[in-house]
Amino acid sequence: MKKISLVIMVIFGILTLVACRKSYPKDIPDWLKDKIKVIDKENRGNSSCKYEKCRSVDERTDGTNHMFIWHTGSMGPFVDYVYDLEGNELCVINSDSLTEPCANIDHYKDYYFDRLIWEESYSGLYKII
Repeated sequence: MKKISLVIMVIFGILTLVACRKSYPKDIPDWLKDKIKVIDKENRGNSSCKYEKCRSVDERTDGTNHMFIWHTGSMGPFVDYVYDLEGNELCVINSDSLTEPCANIDHYKDYYFDRLIWEESYSGLYKII
């Protein structure tokens, strides 16, 4: 009987940890966490992405400064929003050309991909890459 109780407690513990797992890393700004939480609520129970393509967020850096690119998921027009660390929208860019200039960012072309912060998946679930 003790073994069964132990197994049940372990299973319950694992399920609790999985259920509490966030769809984004802990070290991102609060405004970005809030934005992702809104989409989590929108898509709860859906089995596919809301738009033609799944939405995602990249982090880019020049080694010192960071910016976030919010890929909207729309097939057309291909528009992405660029935000700074505080959540200020810096510009809107054509996602077909992530090297096109963003007038509000000095040395935009010096920024490079740092990590994928969040991605909406086709299953309706979210994952951290």
